[in-house]
Amino acid sequence: WDGDDETGLAGFADRLAARLDELRPGLRYANLAIRGKQIRDVLDFQLPQALEMRADLVTVCIGMNDMTRPALGFDRALEQLDAVYVRLAASGATVVTTTFPDLARILPIGRVLGKRVLAINEQIRAAATQHGFRLVDLFAAPSMTQPDTWSPDRVHGSPKGHMLFAAAAA
Repeated sequence: WDGDDETGLAGFADRLAARLDELRPGLRYANLAIRGKQIRDVLDFQLPQALEMRADLVTVCIGMNDMTRPALGFDRALEQLDAVYVRLAASGATVVTTTFPDLARILPIGRVLGKRVLAINEQIRAAATQHGFRLVDLFAAPSMTQPDTWSPDRVHGSPKGHMLFAAAAA
């Protein structure tokens, strides 16, 4: 994220919306993302809001909080992710989704999460293929292993990372 709570934050979705507005002036845009939420939260609260808007384009990047929390419910989170994708596919919107980067290459705890990253990425790729979603494969992107792509916490993107992500999604 760029900026702060007072000046405003600009993540990849905001940058993507600005880029698309250049191509189609008058674009209506809503960012429903809330940091810290898990897939269940998206399924129960954010997804119904998004579907109610009857959007032409939906971007989905969820699951990091489910991967990093040491709960036994990761398999359940994968089922919930599938439910999100099924409902989005039925909406008729163009859907852009993403895999997660190779956390073992950017976070000290990443090696511990390696199996979860591979599992969720496999499910994301399968859903993208099954439903005809556009996939931004961050796991395969060389730029995702560069330190300047990440904020100091190594969990959130830097301004450069958000620019690269938005460009890939456009």
